Amino acid sequence: MLTQLFNVPLHFNFYEASQKKADYDLRKIFDGSLVQIKPELSVTFVDNHDTQQLQSLESTVENWFKPLAYALLLLREQGIPKAFFACLYGAEYKDQKDDEDIEIVLPKVEGLDQMMMERKDLAYDNQVDSCAFAAFAFSVVSTTVNSTPPTSPFSNLRGL
Repeated sequence: MLTQLFNVPLHFNFYEASQKKADYDLRKIFDGSLVQIKPELSVTFVDNHDTQQLQSLESTVENWFKPLAYALLLLREQGIPKAFFACLYGAEYKDQKDDEDIEIVLPKVEGLDQMMMERKDLAYDNQVDSCAFAAFAFSVVSTTVNSTPPTSPFSNLRGL
């Protein structure tokens, strides 16, 4: 039986990056994470039910960073990525803290469904990572040339 472990240290790296914005060094995003040490056991995630506001690991990744974090998970070979239902479809509900109703709004992550399809359809070949920090961008580049015309910004990526 294969053991799988939720990569909480990677989630906290995403959380920290979303808080620090341009002051975070993306070259270190996988440092100290299970996906760096034992990727075959690492269940990678951006947020889950425990990281939402008012929950035990309250550390919700900022909305602006979620597409980047999901790209780091879904458009690479290492790890076993999991998408949170609320990130895929959005969610709204009320919770309580100190007898006060708090409205929780978790917006849908735009483009997440497309990234999931790209992983499903193109998850093969070798992967080479590169970071372009001037534009705060991350790309995954293939060692094989795509012979079909791209249908989305991610279609020419291989090695997921």
